[in-house]
Order: sequence, then structure tokens, then C-alpha cells
Amino acid sequence: MFLYSIIPSYIYYHIVEYLLHSLGHNSKYGFYIYKYHKKHHKIHYPVNKLLDYKPYKTDYKFNLFSDGLVAYSLPILFLGLVNYKVLDYESFLNLSINFSIYTYLSDYLHTEIHTKDSWLEKYEWFMKKRKIHFLHHKNVKKNKNVLNLEIDKYMNTYLE
Repeated sequence: MFLYSIIPSYIYYHIVEYLLHSLGHNSKYGFYIYKYHKKHHKIHYPVNKLLDYKPYKTDYKFNLFSDGLVAYSLPILFLGLVNYKVLDYESFLNLSINFSIYTYLSDYLHTEIHTKDSWLEKYEWFMKKRKIHFLHHKNVKKNKNVLNLEIDKYMNTYLE
């Protein structure tokens, strides 16, 4: 059953990521999410400083208290409760595991995108993803997803 859940949960994850990221750029409806995400854009990665060195060059540190995770934890917990009520236990467990993996991968890739001399710079796909993500920092209404931009293409918010 786990293998059958990978693709639907992948699509579901990216829809949720798109919607939450949209709230992060909406001063009217984004509430505290907007506040935290604005900090990400203005303080951590302003347009004139999109690349920086990681404090731990060789070690990726998943930060449980990063602004992004703090901002998005409540909506994700709420969504988790809804999923728990709607899905059978096995489907809920599969979705939760997949969401955790996608969140980790997305956070890791996002960190590498903003890292000078990232080990991923040798890959063409990564450099393209970095370029597209940096366009998001210049125009926050475009390229809202990190891992997969198909939702942006569907929503007409993709910019290359």
C-alpha cells in the first residue's frame, strides 16, 4: 500500500505547499504565516543576498524551530487532524510518512539553493532550480514551490 500512496501524496503535498506559500505572501489572509515568511524574504534571503555560506558546510542541520516550520506547523497540524479523521489509519500513516519525507527534501533543497558552493551546483537541474527559485525572490507571486513546479505551471504562476 505504501508504494501506491507515493504519487497521490506527492501531488497533495505540492498543492498544500503552494497554498501555504501563497498565504506566506498574502498580507491580508496570511496572518502570522505572512509575518514569518516575510522575514525569510527580507532578513534571511533579501534579493541582494540570495546566496550565503552555511554555518556547517558539510552537515545539513534540519532546524525544527526554523521560521518556516514555526509558521507552517499549525496549518499542517490542522490538516493532519482532518486527514486523520477522513482517512483510514494505514492511509493516514502513509501520508504522514510521505509528507515528512517531502518536507525534509524540500527544506534540504531550499537550503542548498541558497548555499554558496553547494555540492549540487555540478548538476544542471539544480542550477535551473536555483535560477527559477531566485526569480521567486524577485517576484513573490511566481514559482512558489521548491521541489516541483507543476502546480505553478497549472496555476499560471510559473516564470522561467
